[in-house]
Amino acid sequence: MADRLIHLSVGLLMGTLLFLPSVFRRWSSGRLASAIARLLVASFVMGVFAVIPNILRFLGCPDGFCSGWWMNIFLFHSLLDRVRPGGLLVGGVLVVVCFALQYGLLLLAIVHVRRRQFCG
Repeated sequence: MADRLIHLSVGLLMGTLLFLPSVFRRWSSGRLASAIARLLVASFVMGVFAVIPNILRFLGCPDGFCSGWWMNIFLFHSLLDRVRPGGLLVGGVLVVVCFALQYGLLLLAIVHVRRRQFCG
């Protein structure tokens, strides 16, 4: 069984990658804030979505149910459990990297918008 941090990091990464193109498309327009807000919310929602089988297991659902093939609907949860057992360190590093990338993107967007306001 993979650690829940690895599942959380996969969800965060998938949400970020899915909404990153919309941020780049709106980079030159005035709607950059809404695109970044959607990226952040979507990545956190997908991170929680990827951890649902772990939450179900914590709430007392049988392990056989929570590790069945049907749990792959939660961002390939059972497949990831078989491919990468453990992964506390890897999951923690990936979560920190994803948060740092999102924070960096937010800072770049703030600098970009401020430059556009002052330069015309």
